[in-house]
Amino acid sequence: ATRASGAASASATTLAARYYLATTLYKDGDIAGSEPYFRSLMEQQIALNGESHPEALTAMGALALVLQRIDRVDEAVELHERTIDGTVAYYGDEHPYTMTSRVNYALILLDQQRFEDARPTFESVLEIRLRTLPAGHYHIGVTRSLYARCLAGRGEFEAAAEQATQAFDLLLENRGPEHRYTQIARSICANVYTAWGKPEMAAEYAPLSSDG
Repeated sequence: ATRASGAASASATTLAARYYLATTLYKDGDIAGSEPYFRSLMEQQIALNGESHPEALTAMGALALVLQRIDRVDEAVELHERTIDGTVAYYGDEHPYTMTSRVNYALILLDQQRFEDARPTFESVLEIRLRTLPAGHYHIGVTRSLYARCLAGRGEFEAAAEQATQAFDLLLENRGPEHRYTQIARSICANVYTAWGKPEMAAEYAPLSSDG
């Protein structure tokens, strides 16, 4: 028992050290340098706890985001898919962590302009969040904004504008005009109307002036 306890303690110390190195490098801007530490952390968590364990899923999701930042997109997509599978297996289909995993996956598809591939995920997440969250919850607004980007990328500007403006109104009411999410929603509204060829509408969502 003493030997097993010592091994567990050593493993925990190693994991903590890897996490510290990985996050320090990432925060210092050395994203590529952090990748092997995040990968090692994920591999050890999977070996210790299995792929569907919360700690392994957290490490897997973190590595996916790192790979996304350093343009190793195919690897990032594959890890996001594994993270979704793991969160569904451990938490269930509608758990908030599962929703976050799905949004992260859809975002990388959105960044790759794979709008048709991203659309079903955004639609599913929005449907679940509308059904399970309070009406004014900020996650609904954020999801509507991202879905608007997806629709605009497909050229569905009327539907995109509807989602974008609903998102902005919700976030403005519940988070205020200065909040980061509200400002992002404002920008998405402007971008949708600009792409739609409606500059007068886009102007209504111009960024707040710095002088107030």
